[in-house]
Amino acid sequence: MRAKPDFPARLDLVFPGGSGGASPTDQRITVQSVGAKTRLVRRDPLGRGVLVDPTDSVVSARDAFYAAFLDVAPNVLVDLETSCMPELALTSDADLQSADPGRLRDVSPVGPAVEAWARKHRLACDWVVEDALWALLVWEDPNCPGRSTRLKLWSMGPSAPLASRPNFFGRVGVSFAWNVDSQPRAEFRARLVSEFAGKLDRELDRIEGRARAAGWRTLGKKEVPRHMRWLVQRVVLRMSAEAVSKRDAGRPTVRNVEMAVREAATLIGLDVPRRKAGRPRKDGPTVIADPRR
Repeated sequence: MRAKPDFPARLDLVFPGGSGGASPTDQRITVQSVGAKTRLVRRDPLGRGVLVDPTDSVVSARDAFYAAFLDVAPNVLVDLETSCMPELALTSDADLQSADPGRLRDVSPVGPAVEAWARKHRLACDWVVEDALWALLVWEDPNCPGRSTRLKLWSMGPSAPLASRPNFFGRVGVSFAWNVDSQPRAEFRARLVSEFAGKLDRELDRIEGRARAAGWRTLGKKEVPRHMRWLVQRVVLRMSAEAVSKRDAGRPTVRNVEMAVREAATLIGLDVPRRKAGRPRKDGPTVIADPRR
């Protein structure tokens, strides 16, 4: 069995605490033992209505981006497996073990092969290449935590440390004078509760504004996966915003697609190629042949 490049240390970085660390509610991923097998338990912030740390926002959005491949561009992952797994088999354990953190792409011959795959599909970002290399290493080992029944990518970026998730403190006070001889208790209580609720909402708005200004955000359970599918269609399948709009059952406007794609790309750190000026081309998804056939 191939030894992973400092895999236990990498697990400690990506899954803080390993299998015995904090609970899944306090960290993004934990490694848990279930009988004789080991599995990953993910804390998914999508749709929970909470504000998400800037680092975790990127990691979770990239996971949604990768999930979109299985939905709209599965052959891109087939191409990764068929074009790069043979190169991984030719790569020495010593070279993988000695690679600097985040620099697996420098290890030949598998690193250049994955970089070529990324360029082919307009995914030439360091983080995509690194995640793809780790996906191949996981896929190569049938006993590795997180291995599924087919090759898939997931973000190897570490979640934000617990220390970066502060409690934002606030204060709401209320004082009152109750004329017990002229104000019935029920009426007075209702007025007081309404006044207190207004003060509390203003204080919560202030705290939420501070958090959002620092980069914290909510991640919609439906919106993020949908926008990441549009991003994959726009970048990898080379579809125009018009074609993406027509394919989506919700029939979003072209402008909404363009805005959502730009925001999604900015969030995960992916470049969206701009269409060159000139005659508009006919739209249709790029057909990527299955290399195994």
